[in-house]
Amino acid sequence: MLQPSSGAPAASALLTIWTEHGQWALPCAAVVSVESATATPMAEPPLDLGALLGAPSSDPARDDRVLVVQSGQRRRRVRIAGQLHLVEGSAVQLLPLPPELRRMSPLVSHVATVGGKPTLFVVSPERLLESLPSAPHGSEDAV
Repeated sequence: MLQPSSGAPAASALLTIWTEHGQWALPCAAVVSVESATATPMAEPPLDLGALLGAPSSDPARDDRVLVVQSGQRRRRVRIAGQLHLVEGSAVQLLPLPPELRRMSPLVSHVATVGGKPTLFVVSPERLLESLPSAPHGSEDAV
């Protein structure tokens, strides 16, 4: 999904998540919706995206949001804490992560440069969803 074609860095629209523990992004095409974490009670609490990426786990806060992330037929809810921003346009370039870094951060597939500067680690929706356990009732996995 994120692989640049013909070896050239690809541009993409990214939903960025800025937290006190790091900056990450997801391809906008994989984000089905952004919801308030307190808006709708859920049978299964969403998983903490920051904790999945190695940041310290945090207790849910009122201003947290839930991203519904989809890749292929899999869909899951993940909780995020931090500021959301949309980054798009020709200033955004995606560069594949070197194999050494990929082994250390298996959920991250690319580094995004904005204005020529490495700025964000891009989470692979495919790797993220493959790493999560299936929802207990299967409701979130169905499309």
